Amino acid sequence: MDHVREHTDDPRETPRPIRPFLPGRVISPGEESDLVTIVQIMLNAVTLVCDRWELLPLSGVYDETTQAAVRGFCRAVAMEEHEETDGAVWDRLAAAYNACVRDTEQ
Repeated sequence: MDHVREHTDDPRETPRPIRPFLPGRVISPGEESDLVTIVQIMLNAVTLVCDRWELLPLSGVYDETTQAAVRGFCRAVAMEEHEETDGAVWDRLAAAYNACVRDTEQ
């Protein structure tokens, strides 16, 4: 724990991004995981700014409602629509989420 504390106590330390999508990682319809919950959280943050789709319940299930929101997000950012969330969709969604968070902090 001391090693962790020494790296988190220094405000000059630049945080490194979390990369949950290893090469080839895909979230598919029906998956239930914490990663799906993170996708739902990011989609909800984006929709609060863009007002594109209904807020998603944080179920952790990649259900039809989540898939529809992912398709809507892809349309909103001029990406090919996806039924699944792959690394490309994750990267664009994470970038949009980060932009939303920055906008609300200012």
